[in-house]
Amino acid sequence: MRKQRIWELDALRGWAFVLMVFDHLTYDLGRIFLNIWFDGPSNHWLYRLCKACADYRDLDIALLLRVLLVSGVFLFVSGISANLSRSNFRRGLKLLFIALALTGITSLLEIAFGFVGATVYFGILHCLAIAMLLTPLFLKMNPYVLLGLGAVVIGVGALMELGLLSFSSPLVVFLNRYHLLVPFNIYAYNFSSGDYYPLIPYMGIYMVGIVVGKYLYSQKKSLFKKDYNLKPLNYLGRNALWLYFVHQIVLFGFLYVIGWIFV
Repeated sequence: MRKQRIWELDALRGWAFVLMVFDHLTYDLGRIFLNIWFDGPSNHWLYRLCKACADYRDLDIALLLRVLLVSGVFLFVSGISANLSRSNFRRGLKLLFIALALTGITSLLEIAFGFVGATVYFGILHCLAIAMLLTPLFLKMNPYVLLGLGAVVIGVGALMELGLLSFSSPLVVFLNRYHLLVPFNIYAYNFSSGDYYPLIPYMGIYMVGIVVGKYLYSQKKSLFKKDYNLKPLNYLGRNALWLYFVHQIVLFGFLYVIGWIFV
């Protein structure tokens, strides 16, 4: 018998994916292709578009929207869904392999085509893979303890993002030389990543999602009587992980062709 999917979780994940594509498009235009296509200010319509994307990326509201509506939703829903899976560890291993493959492919693209800043060293797939590998441990924890721990991870990460908490011991400086603390939101000044979602604070969102899912979906069925079947979003949500792997590569190819035609 085919497992009944919870449509609203697929729809939310699909919506987050659509916004993620937009977010990555603004990054590619404003941070990568702006420098590839143009040496300086220009009246070209593509330059104005790239500059608008770059200015948008510099806004605090852009980061807030990215966390609340894109990565936050994606990780939160993934945490909820962890309660519905019997193979989180195995899925985490598979996802880690996919994430490492994405790092390799984006690194090759950066080298081959000069897409400086394109390499994804620790993106949302890396973060989610580690969270999935730890999920068997999370599911055994007292929900209130897990909720508190998740809140602490989010809070510490917020302080780090605001510059109110930093680490500069000799050991940290040494480890930063080799980017070994990148997964924990500690990195050297010369570090950059095409997509960066460190465990602190983002795994905290996943942990909170596990607790919420434990109570909201204890019956493992939709909270709504009617299945609204939002087919496009549901499809994207069901295939979000593979689409995430592919979409950035597709964006690079699309923008490369656009530049070849118009620039």
